[in-house]
This record gives sequence, C-alpha cells and structure tokens, in this order.
Amino acid sequence: MYKSLIAIATILLTAATLNTLAESNQGGSGSNGNSNTNSNGQPSGSGTPAMQGSQGIGATQPVQNQNQVKTQNAGEEQQLQVKTQEEQGEENDNKNDLSGIRSSVAQQIQKLLSTGPAAGGIGDQVREWAKAQNQVQTKIQENLANVENKGNAAKFLFGPDYKAIGELKMEMEQNRVRVQQLEQLKLKLQNQADITNVQEMIALINEENTALQERISLEEAQPSIFGWLMKLLVK
Repeated sequence: MYKSLIAIATILLTAATLNTLAESNQGGSGSNGNSNTNSNGQPSGSGTPAMQGSQGIGATQPVQNQNQVKTQNAGEEQQLQVKTQEEQGEENDNKNDLSGIRSSVAQQIQKLLSTGPAAGGIGDQVREWAKAQNQVQTKIQENLANVENKGNAAKFLFGPDYKAIGELKMEMEQNRVRVQQLEQLKLKLQNQADITNVQEMIALINEENTALQERISLEEAQPSIFGWLMKLLVK
C-alpha cells in the first residue's frame, strides 16, 4: 500500500513538471513572436502608421500643387489661344463680308453710269453721282489696304493705323451724305429700272458703312502698348 502511494505521487509530480515545462516553452515562443512590437504594442517598423501617413502626404502634396499649377496654366493658355482664334476668325469674316460688299458696290456703280437720259437731266446727275462715288470707293480701298498691311507686331506696339482709320471714318460720313443725295435723285426718276438700281445702290452703301464700322471697331479693340500715344499724336 505504501509503495502504491509513492508511485502515484511520483506520477503526479512528473506530470506537473512536464506541464510546467510546456507552459514555459509556449511563453518563450510568444515573446519571440512579439519581438517586432514596441512598448505600445505597435509594430516597430520605420514609423507608426500616423507618421508614415504624414510622410506620404508631405511627399505627394508638392507634386499635387505642381500638377494643379500646370493644369491651370494650360487652361489659361488654351483659353487665350481660343480667344485669339475667335478674334482672327471675326476679322477674317469681316474682311470677306467687306470685300464682297465693295465688289457689289463697284458693280452697281457701273449700272448707274449707264443710266439713260431723263427729263430735267436727272440721268446725267445720277451718272455724275456714280463717278464721284467711284472716287470715294478708291479712297476707301487705299485706306483699308493701309490698315490691313500693318503687321501684328507693329499693331501690338503702336496700335492700328489711326490715320487710315480716321480717313475711313470721314469717308463713311461722306457715304451717309451721298446716300441722302441719291435719295433725292431717286424721287425724280421715272424709269423703274433706274429707280431699282438707285435703291440697290443705297442699300449697298449702307451695308458698306456697317461693315466698315465693324472693321474699325475690331482694329481699335486690339490691345497695344503705345497705341494711346499714337492716337493722340494723330489727332
């Protein structure tokens, strides 16, 4: 009986010892698994997640700012190009319209020069009017050429040809006066073909004045550095 108790005690002691050793081994492996953590229980890498996130934001923010500036500059440059193209398109359209109108005016003048004789010499007066208007058209062409032949660089520095523009404005005023004269002559005509030609002439001159005013406005609206000074000197 005594021997049996000793055997049981030995077995229990051995089991307890083995259990203690097993728990000790598990604790050692656990400490090795946590060797990469710091005192706060966080991974002991190059920095905490907050620090790493702040470093990422700091590194990317200048790049983002540069991209925003580049995008903004590209957008402004594109808008400027579009605006310049639109202005050039308007100028070209005005040139084409004005050229077409002036061609029609020249053709209509030839019709008036062929006006037949009428009572009171009205036909002769119409022909004289057409001759005088033909001279006005020549002056308009010369001043338009001066305006168009001035280079873009010169316009940017000194503005458009203000002298030629001033001449065009005076010729536009002559056109208005001469339209009134032609209106009075029309009332005295009896031939319907002559009346129709005069009416068309009046309409064409009014259209020419409108196109000339648009062209002058486009020229004067262009920015320049010393244009204001040149404008004062011309006056």
